[in-house]
Amino acid sequence: MLNMNYASDWSWFILGVLLIGFELFLPTFITFCIGVSAILVGIIAITFPDLSLDHLLTLWAILSIFTTFMWFKVLKPNRSKKMISDIDLQSVKGQEGIVIRSNKRRSDGRIRFTVPVLEHSEWPFICEEELKEGDKASIVSFKNTTIVVEKM
Repeated sequence: MLNMNYASDWSWFILGVLLIGFELFLPTFITFCIGVSAILVGIIAITFPDLSLDHLLTLWAILSIFTTFMWFKVLKPNRSKKMISDIDLQSVKGQEGIVIRSNKRRSDGRIRFTVPVLEHSEWPFICEEELKEGDKASIVSFKNTTIVVEKM
């Protein structure tokens, strides 16, 4: 005879795997967090078989909020900061772009790259010499959030 609690415990795992798989179509990581929470509820349901469905659903809601909060407030910001701070200058050094706003009257102009640099195709730039719109320039280094370029 099949124990219904046993079957419902495994349904949390199935739900979790389906939600994590659904993340392939929605790149927001929200369904991933909810799926991880469902798997955690499945583990708790197997560990504590006397918990009612109401308790498990409440626990799932709380864990879903917690895992989503952890992703957006703790894990994701650290990942983006690390990408910027650990940039390998050699991989972008020399990349060519076209000036779209001159640096004549401003401390910095704007340059557009055909291949995005750090997920952005346009950047403010600093150059020792004046660059006009349409001039080509290449990356020399970074200064905070501004690219230092040289005229080609």
